[in-house]
Amino acid sequence: MTITAGELDTPILFLRPVATRDAFSAVKKPPVVIGETWSKRSDVSDAERVSAAAQGVKLTTRFGVRHDSLTETIMNTDLIECDGVRYEITGRKEWRGRRVGIEFSTVAVQV
Repeated sequence: MTITAGELDTPILFLRPVATRDAFSAVKKPPVVIGETWSKRSDVSDAERVSAAAQGVKLTTRFGVRHDSLTETIMNTDLIECDGVRYEITGRKEWRGRRVGIEFSTVAVQV
């Protein structure tokens, strides 16, 4: 299966948190942008949200992207920013087949 350009209608940024250590404690800095791409955004249904809550997880949105050298390096510690909202990545899985796409499950966080 393939991913058509028309499906990927939502631009997103991938952010990586940066922490530096000083002599006393870790100092958090704002996350840095490591790349941007187009995605297919899907808000989870109410049934999925209830099912996830029963397992102690808060899912809000899924982002499907093409598999490439950038998206391959994205980890669960990274963030996604879309339309001014920041999302923590809670999971990732293959989307549309091996090395075709990646789907990120996310939860919205306060900035």
